[in-house]
Amino acid sequence: MNRPRHALLPSRDARRRSERGAVLLEFALVALAFYLLMAATIELGRGIFMAQGAQAAAQVAARELALTPLPAAFTFEQALASPQVRARVYDPRWLVVDLANLDNPATAAVETTIDQLFATLPPVNRALRPLMIFDNPVLGGGPRPLLRFPGALLTSAEPGVE
Repeated sequence: MNRPRHALLPSRDARRRSERGAVLLEFALVALAFYLLMAATIELGRGIFMAQGAQAAAQVAARELALTPLPAAFTFEQALASPQVRARVYDPRWLVVDLANLDNPATAAVETTIDQLFATLPPVNRALRPLMIFDNPVLGGGPRPLLRFPGALLTSAEPGVE
């Protein structure tokens, strides 16, 4: 019983049917790897951007603190609590900005736009602005649009007030 060799091989149609899902599976694996690589690249870029922005703000803070006349015995915490430093260098109350209430006298000096508000803030707060994110948490019974530094905690229901 000698069959010709081509009779032992599956037909061309049978091979196509058996490999029909293989291309889809290969695409899914390659696409998954590509999307993960792309997401990792975007996250790495965002992380580098945030690190560079924080480094720039730290340099501004060091320069401005060096130029601010403070008693020699002040610790870093005492310097940050000083009204002179809050006015000239950095004010932690502005790590969260209430966008719906910019003209509130308790939180802003009657500013009409976010650009006008940041122009009046100390230099470290201005340096942190590109790193701030938009957030819309539910505060006081309803959603409030906030511009905040990631990780900044609200200690009051009024953003901009400690």
